[in-house]
Amino acid sequence: MADPQLKVEFNEQDKRRIMELLDDVIEIRRQVWRGLNFGAKRGRKLAVDEIGSQITLPKKHIRDHVKIKQKANKGHAVASFEIKGSPISLSLYKHRAGKRGVAFTIWKGGSREIYRHAFKLHKGNGGKGRIVERDIGNPNYNGRLPLKEKFGPAIPNVFDKTPGLANKAMEKAMADAMVEMERLVALALEDKI
Repeated sequence: MADPQLKVEFNEQDKRRIMELLDDVIEIRRQVWRGLNFGAKRGRKLAVDEIGSQITLPKKHIRDHVKIKQKANKGHAVASFEIKGSPISLSLYKHRAGKRGVAFTIWKGGSREIYRHAFKLHKGNGGKGRIVERDIGNPNYNGRLPLKEKFGPAIPNVFDKTPGLANKAMEKAMADAMVEMERLVALALEDKI
């Protein structure tokens, strides 16, 4: 599966026309690049907020998987962010480890799920707070070992299951980029930057 990407960019005709108008004025071109980069940051923030409203994973862990991939600069007038990830350990999601197993909630507003034969390895035991279960299906199972770590969904999967998020993030990023570019270009024309 390809990683989802959102790009904040103009179509080729608009980009060419803007660059021709601003060809000799490097300071105004920098303001356009800053505006595009600002739009990409706002799109990234919206994506993190929307994904965070769907799952119980803290936003700091979501931000680790949503990165600014490309910034607008002299070479190209495109700014983009990328959502990458692999399955995330259940210990990062909202959970409670008890005598009857581990109960966890992945989706906000969803019901709690219980793994009866799972338990949490504590940091002192070299487990670093991982949630594991005994791998009973393994032919080497001896009643105690081997252990298998439990994982929740990856951030790109949550992004895919949130309908309309890509369009919403793109529209918001473009609107914010245009407002910021207008503001910065106006300041550059007035020699305040």
